[in-house]
Amino acid sequence: MLWQEHLAHIVTERVKLQRSAIDTSTWFDADRKVRLFVHVDDLALAGPVREVNRVLKLMEETLTVKKVLRLEKPGDTGELLGRRIVRTKKGFQVTHGKAIGDSMIEEFHLQQAHTVTVPAVNYTDKQREEATELPEQPEGDEPSGSNYRRGGGQVMDVAHDRPDLQFAAKEVARAMAKPTSLDVTKLKRIARYLKQYPTMTLVLELEELPEALTVYVDSDWAGDSATRKSTSGGIVMLGDVVLTTWSRTQASVSLSSAEAEYYAITSGAVEAMYVQNLLKEMRRDFPIKICADSSAAKASSERHGVQRMKHMQIRLMFLKSLVKEGIVQMQKVKTDENPADMLTKALSQEKLQRCLQLLPGLARQEAEVGLLEVEVDNQEESNNFVEFAAVMFGLLFVLEMYVQWRLRRATQQQNSNNNHNSKQ
Repeated sequence: MLWQEHLAHIVTERVKLQRSAIDTSTWFDADRKVRLFVHVDDLALAGPVREVNRVLKLMEETLTVKKVLRLEKPGDTGELLGRRIVRTKKGFQVTHGKAIGDSMIEEFHLQQAHTVTVPAVNYTDKQREEATELPEQPEGDEPSGSNYRRGGGQVMDVAHDRPDLQFAAKEVARAMAKPTSLDVTKLKRIARYLKQYPTMTLVLELEELPEALTVYVDSDWAGDSATRKSTSGGIVMLGDVVLTTWSRTQASVSLSSAEAEYYAITSGAVEAMYVQNLLKEMRRDFPIKICADSSAAKASSERHGVQRMKHMQIRLMFLKSLVKEGIVQMQKVKTDENPADMLTKALSQEKLQRCLQLLPGLARQEAEVGLLEVEVDNQEESNNFVEFAAVMFGLLFVLEMYVQWRLRRATQQQNSNNNHNSKQ
């Protein structure tokens, strides 16, 4: 905390950057178009070269800067938080390293294992019943609870950049407290999938500024056969740029598919408003357009009153007020045109590939040949779009820190629950 306070004092008092009211790890000067993003002692600066140099010089007067990587022209590369960043003519490309996948393959002795083309499959009730709980400490070469939690943490780190992994990672994370032999099978499958598709690249490039933030949401009603809880999934996009994605088990049991979809739409609105408010601070204002494939949920959000959903009145009225005030616009999409489908359930190879093809801002690479190729653009560089792509990279940096904070909170809560149970 002392380091954070010291850094905050230097940035606000000496460098004269304003701290974001939305995310406290972000500082900016909207007039000079410069932004600073901080993760512990890793810093990212974005803006015109002159302003970046000015801020860097002021910081070097009071801080020891060990290493500076500049991404000023196409082809420049750098590393940040385990991601490889490449400057392109219109923005950036960000790729998570394959070291974590290699580590998992070695951890679970899968060097000779066959690869798979989907990260998750459905399991039967009999398979779940026959699963045995893992020992806490390793016994020979057999997997243990500690092995599982280490692998699960690695998967969650990689999945932040990979929507194709997020549903599978979410299912693995749910078993952190008491993993079973079936949970290890799920984890090993992800490792075998990473062996087939070791990396995915986020393409942060814009042809032109879009009219709105686009949010795709979906749900899988009662998809968990054990608890009958549903899963919400969503994607926030600016043009073709994927800003954030999520896959979450809903907290309560939904009484209908429309209710499950409504929970997913509400989550999508909240996530989009977070991004919207960050952009507003940078003087970029975009309305929110939510795309869902449920006609019933869409109609309910646009009608007055609570209809048949009195038990979820607060969520209902919250979303209705956003729609009424024009903050959120609803749009119906076909199920096979909704990429959020891959965030709610285990899909076949064909359906997963279809969802990824709906997201031009993602490029999944196979071990040898890429399935989705990133086209090379020979047009002249647009300074405005490159500058805005730097903002998008900063937003991804902020969202990365937010997710890591959520993961730490979840781990701390789980450890607290385990300690409480052991005392009992």
